Amino acid sequence: MLPSDPFNPPRLPSLYSRLREVTVTYFPLGYITFGGPNVHVALLHELLVVRKGWVDDETFSEIFSLVQALPGPTSTELAYSIALVRGGFLPALWGFLLWSMPGFIVMTSVGIGLSFVSSTTPTWALRIEQGLAAAAVGLVALAAHRLATNVAYDRATKVLLLVSAGVAVCYDAPWLYPALMVFGGSASFAFDTIVERRQAAAKREEREGEAETVVNGVELTEMEEEVGEEQAISEEPAQNSTATENQPRRRAGENENDEVDEEKAEEQPETDNRPMYTYSRGLGFVFLLVWVILLVLSVVGRAYLKSRPLQILSVFYVVGSIIFGGGPVVIPLLRGYTVDPGWLTEREFLVGLALIQSMPGPNFNFSGYLGALALRGANGQGLAGALLAYFGIFLPGLLLKNAVIPYWQWVRSEPFMRKVFRGVNACAIGLVFAAVWLLWTQIAEAVPEGLNPHDGFHLVVAAIAYVGVAFLKVPAPDVIVIGGALGALEWTVTDMLKGE
Repeated sequence: MLPSDPFNPPRLPSLYSRLREVTVTYFPLGYITFGGPNVHVALLHELLVVRKGWVDDETFSEIFSLVQALPGPTSTELAYSIALVRGGFLPALWGFLLWSMPGFIVMTSVGIGLSFVSSTTPTWALRIEQGLAAAAVGLVALAAHRLATNVAYDRATKVLLLVSAGVAVCYDAPWLYPALMVFGGSASFAFDTIVERRQAAAKREEREGEAETVVNGVELTEMEEEVGEEQAISEEPAQNSTATENQPRRRAGENENDEVDEEKAEEQPETDNRPMYTYSRGLGFVFLLVWVILLVLSVVGRAYLKSRPLQILSVFYVVGSIIFGGGPVVIPLLRGYTVDPGWLTEREFLVGLALIQSMPGPNFNFSGYLGALALRGANGQGLAGALLAYFGIFLPGLLLKNAVIPYWQWVRSEPFMRKVFRGVNACAIGLVFAAVWLLWTQIAEAVPEGLNPHDGFHLVVAAIAYVGVAFLKVPAPDVIVIGGALGALEWTVTDMLKGE
């Protein structure tokens, strides 16, 4: 049901308290979320699940599955959706601005003052970026392990996780992530349904066999109950004496096939039990309708409008509505929509592409840079172009998440949806495992020819990040800073002395 007051719903703190909570939580993220969407997911899990307890692992995995299956920037929509179910629309929108604005401001400023930017990346900046990326690999590996421990808890989900990770490592296509989500949900639903039917048939056969077995007009089950009662009376003292000894052993063997023991149960982060922010499915449908209408208008506007500002808004809204997989997937599409029409040159596009890789925050902030160049000129035209592009590319994903969240809250407790989400969540966690490998390969690929990649050193940095957060309880943002510092040390020791 829609709360009577959407800004101060019942059972939740005041709007001021929720805005303050989001500010304290999200403000640092705009400055330390280096490494792209896969790293962002690890940072969000560490902060919002492990440390803050805003949601549990199951809820985090379900929301992560939703954002993987829908178009838009993955990590941005994950951060927005968790803030939405935590505090409502205004706190979620404020969290989104805190998350994205720092990178947007930098990219827009560079786009406006491009003449002062070099087309090559200096070695010291490259080494710092590699250190940040290596630390991020350790964080992503830790997040993958934690999520798999609490979500993929039986053989079926572990197999789905392995399949998802293997496919994501070997293949790369815009439709791949949504297809894996559908495959995982369908597979787990079919598997659980078959198992339930077999168990029900076995119980039915057992009951029919007991009913047909009669000895001298008395059912064996009744006779066994009488004998069992007599034995229980005679053996009760012996059972009481051994109950305490046997109980720990039974618990230790519980769920042995699923490899879930008491130690892993203690690893499950605790939540603060605050109820989710909810609103009506009717309002969700309104958001969906707005998204569809704006998409139709944007497609028409892109084809027929001659005004450059409206073309920018239309193009970036269409891009934000059809892109799956986040920032890495959107790059070639943006190039075709901005370079081919002559809005900017190939060199200008490549300079911005290199810069966004070293910026904190979402890769979709690239839109600010492109919009500033597409509408370059005096009197603030570049800033206007950046804002139009920023608004256009992020709005579709936020509208879709607003539309989907109430329906997800409605069906997530239904038995059939629990079967579906088991497989969907397992495949989503498989993508996190795949991200570990994909991020690692990108570290080496970023090294220009003739420069030593230092793979062993970067592996040590990744291990330091993993151990620091997992066992030494070092905050994830601090580990990212340490990774950058180690990258600077790498440049000082290996490159500066050679004059590179």
